[in-house]
Amino acid sequence: GTVNATGVVKGTMQDPIFTCGLGVSDFAYRGTEFGFVNSSMHYENKITDCTVQLSKAPESRDNFELLCSGSIPMNLAFASVDNRFSLAGLDMVLKAHNFDISVVDPFIEQLDEMEGTMEGSVHCTGSLESPLFDGGMELRNINFLFPMNNMKYQVTGKIDFQGNKVSFT
Repeated sequence: GTVNATGVVKGTMQDPIFTCGLGVSDFAYRGTEFGFVNSSMHYENKITDCTVQLSKAPESRDNFELLCSGSIPMNLAFASVDNRFSLAGLDMVLKAHNFDISVVDPFIEQLDEMEGTMEGSVHCTGSLESPLFDGGMELRNINFLFPMNNMKYQVTGKIDFQGNKVSFT
C-alpha cells in the first residue's frame, strides 16, 4: 500500500498544538485487505479531536465501513503531569456500516478465521478512566475459530451498551 502523512507541532512545552493526518491506500496486513484508512487529529487546549475512517473506496466520507470520531480530553504537555487521561469530557462515536470483521482478525490473537459483518453505532462519554457507553452493534453471521480448543463458533445477535453495562441478545 501507500502511506501519506502530514504533521505540524507548534505552541509551547506546556500548551503544545498538534495537527496530523494519515492516509493509507490499498492497505493489507497478513493477507487481509483493509482498503483505505483516512485519519486526522488536532490537539489544542487539552482536547484531541480525531477521526479514523476505514473504507473500501478512497476519500469517501459517507461510504465508510468503520468510523471513529470525536473528542478525547488529555494533557499532552511536554512536562510531568499527574494524570494525562483523567479529564472529563470524552465524546466519541464508533459507527459500523456492513463492517467486515475479518479486518480485525490479524489483531486478535485469541481468535482465527473471523468472518461476518457488524452494523451499528456506539456513543462514548465520560472520561478515559470511567467511560459510559450508549448504543449497540448488530453482529451478522459471525464465524471464528477458537484455537485453544480448535472449535469453530457462530454468533448472530446484538450487543447493547448502556452506561457501564453490556448485554447480548
